[in-house]
Amino acid sequence: MSDPRLESFRDRLSSDWSTPRLSHYTAEWYGRKRQRKVRSAQVVVPILIELAHPASVVDIGCGDGTWLSVFREHGVGDTFGIDGHWVAHESLQIPAESFLRADLEQSFSVDRSFDLAVSLEVAEHLPEKRARSFVEQLTALAPLVLFSAAVPFQDGTGHVNLQWQDHWARLFAERDYLASDAIRRSIWGNADVLWFYRQNAVLYVRRDAIAELPGIDASMIVSDLTRLRVVDPELYLDKAGKVEKLRYRQPGGLEKMRDRLAAVIGASVRRSKGPGS
Repeated sequence: MSDPRLESFRDRLSSDWSTPRLSHYTAEWYGRKRQRKVRSAQVVVPILIELAHPASVVDIGCGDGTWLSVFREHGVGDTFGIDGHWVAHESLQIPAESFLRADLEQSFSVDRSFDLAVSLEVAEHLPEKRARSFVEQLTALAPLVLFSAAVPFQDGTGHVNLQWQDHWARLFAERDYLASDAIRRSIWGNADVLWFYRQNAVLYVRRDAIAELPGIDASMIVSDLTRLRVVDPELYLDKAGKVEKLRYRQPGGLEKMRDRLAAVIGASVRRSKGPGS
């Protein structure tokens, strides 16, 4: 369950928390963000192609299909995107016949599999009770999954389930998928990649598929899942700046913030043995 202290504190840091979830990512929002997402994808996609040589890619929570359009530019013609009704057909960067409308808060059906599944900064928008079944659906689609989701205190519109990276890794482990840091260690510090991808993007590999992926070796597999917990300097500096504002705006504000942060971190550590524990 989400910690009420985290809910209270994040409400004070951002006015965006009260807005509904994925439906508030409009065509205008996608247009503003597209170029930065394109630059990120143009860095990450070639790395994925070198590692796994995917002939087919599915993006769950694809938005307007920006990431898939970059895969297509790099020769992956078999692409498929899934997202909600708020994505306008005229904004799609992929063929309309390669797009499925689905409510990601509910189970969806795709009657085929792919070489690679991608789901980037989507799962935090879904209720916590949906997390396990969402991971199950991702792993049913492909033996290789590039996944990222917002961590605690990562501001954003409609974020309702903020978890550390190792929380998700344990859900993937239930499906016999191993966590690899092959992507993050290649893009860390790269200013062309959006900071939340640098921080959160973990590549999950089905155990029995590793032998078929010569680009991924044992050194890329993370055995101690707590090591996945990292915070990008850009997020750290953003939060540090907000702490400074609290220091000067409210008597005792900094001390209250520290108490709340310590409580949330303590609760997070107690839960780190595994989801639902």
